[in-house]
Amino acid sequence: MGDGPESFPVRSRSLKISIQSEPADVFVSRYTDRVLVVISQLASFGTVLSTQREQVLGRGSTFKVDTLLGDRANPMPELCARQLAQSAADAGCDLPLLICLGLRPSAATLAGMRELLDAVAQHNIW
Repeated sequence: MGDGPESFPVRSRSLKISIQSEPADVFVSRYTDRVLVVISQLASFGTVLSTQREQVLGRGSTFKVDTLLGDRANPMPELCARQLAQSAADAGCDLPLLICLGLRPSAATLAGMRELLDAVAQHNIW
């Protein structure tokens, strides 16, 4: 993808999944410099996070996650963002992610995050 008009329209994909028996909308748009991922059960963006791949000396790479907006006290959104970034990288996506997680409290649990990640992996949104 280039930076000119040939990079538009933006490639997007949407789907519906279930997290903890509650429906969730997933929307993914791939831009030239990052991928926007919105996963919401609340019809809002919720917590907004940014991921960036970082090289670890002699040990491959890891992902830096920054919470841009939203609850910083709950570790679940950052855990989920890190796992989504790894899933994208494993699928060949080398762009940073901008992730919006608008999840109900029942889905913002370890079990809910596992369901979310399994659904994303199953649908290969990258």
